[in-house]
Amino acid sequence: MEELSPGSALWQAGLSWEALPLLCRVTARTVANWRRRGALPPVLDHLLAVFRDLGRVHPAWSGWQISCRKGELFSPEGVGFRPGDVHSLHWRLQQIRALRRRVAELERELAARPPLPDRRWRPARARRRGADPNAKSTAI
Repeated sequence: MEELSPGSALWQAGLSWEALPLLCRVTARTVANWRRRGALPPVLDHLLAVFRDLGRVHPAWSGWQISCRKGELFSPEGVGFRPGDVHSLHWRLQQIRALRRRVAELERELAARPPLPDRRWRPARARRRGADPNAKSTAI
């Protein structure tokens, strides 16, 4: 089979000529005819454009890509997500929400407590009862 160039729509979508019959549910002969003509059908060309930028499906997904070669969903920053990563997001969000609730609960408990006594360090003379902590020492 002929090599795909990095600029081709198939290569950018992470597909090969061999994968097209299964993806498009056509025969290998049909794909061979497309190759001989040198052009893909418009609907397939549009499908490959969707793989390259999911923003064609919905604007919120602009810049996201699907790679059939790696089986990953790529963010606009180029970070790849496998199906297992996406599945775990739901559980991670639940963990984050639970931790936030616990932090808020602890902050409320802390706010309800009386303030702690002042335990800052003071010089020995200032610790004596009645001594002025700001008084200057006259000893040499």
